[in-house]
This record gives sequence, C-alpha cells and structure tokens, in this order.
Amino acid sequence: MALSADPNFQKLDQWYRANGSSLSMRAMFDSDPERFEKFSTTLKTDDGDLLLDFSKNLINQEVMEMLLTLAKSRGVEQAREQMFTGEKINFTEVLSFSHCRVQLGSPGSSWTHLGPAGLTWVQLGSPGSSWTHLGPAGLTWVQLGSPGSSWTHLGPAGLTWVHLDSPGSGCLFPNI
Repeated sequence: MALSADPNFQKLDQWYRANGSSLSMRAMFDSDPERFEKFSTTLKTDDGDLLLDFSKNLINQEVMEMLLTLAKSRGVEQAREQMFTGEKINFTEVLSFSHCRVQLGSPGSSWTHLGPAGLTWVQLGSPGSSWTHLGPAGLTWVQLGSPGSSWTHLGPAGLTWVHLDSPGSGCLFPNI
C-alpha cells in the first residue's frame, strides 16, 4: 500500500493540515518546562551514551503517538529486525543492508585483530564479499558504500570534515 493510502498517514496529514500552522517551538517549550524530559531519552551502550532528543521537533504527545503508530503500520519494526539480521531489505539494489553489521562487529563484516603483529584485517559488506584490506596497527580504514551503491555520499562528506579537523589521525578514506 502506498504511504498516502495508509489510514495512519492520512490521520497524521489531516491533523497537520488542521493544526500545523499554529505550532510554535518557543510556545511549546514555554508552556512545558518538562518538554526535554518528555521527548528525549538516552540509550546506554558499551561505546557510550547516545542522546535521542525529539523535543526540538514540532511535535506534541498526540503527534508522537501518531508517528509511532504510522511507523508500526509501515513495517519499520520488522525492517529493523531484518536489517540487524542481514536480510535483504534494500529492494532497489537487491542487497542486504550491512552497515549496522559493520558497526556492531558482526562475524563476516567486522574488525578482527590478527595476533601479536598488530595487523588489522577489515572486511566490509555482506558475508562473502571480496573487499578486504590488510593494514598496519593503528591505521583506521574507512570504506563507505560499495560498488554501485547509491548512498555513498551519505557519510563521506561528514567524515571528510572530521578528518580535516584531525590531521594526522591515521584515517584513510579510499573512496572519497
């Protein structure tokens, strides 16, 4: 079903048409001193905390509930599970979505340290992919995208700025 045909989207769209022009971020913060606490959460991870702050969006509790209902009706939870298990969810390229597998250190797409020599073996992409690199210890190799990938600009620009802010960091960006 098309997004515009989803009853949950239609409800959200109708709400926005009726109320959207009257939303004011300043007024929402002024009228609710607890807004940040209500619309933000911190995820604790092994790599540090991650703050998710929705308070600076033009939403209220009613809109947040409609957005969550819409996400469920569109299968976002199922797609999330498929993404983390490496199933093929990228229907435009018929590929599995492996970016989170790289970040989470999943077998087949992870950073693996090889013995006392301190060499690092990096394999990115789906299990069975052939792109690999053997580099010296202390070298960070960042490979974004894959041949034919249409998303290769989603990360390189930001990482380029990080690299420019940290000259001599030992980072290589081979496809930027």
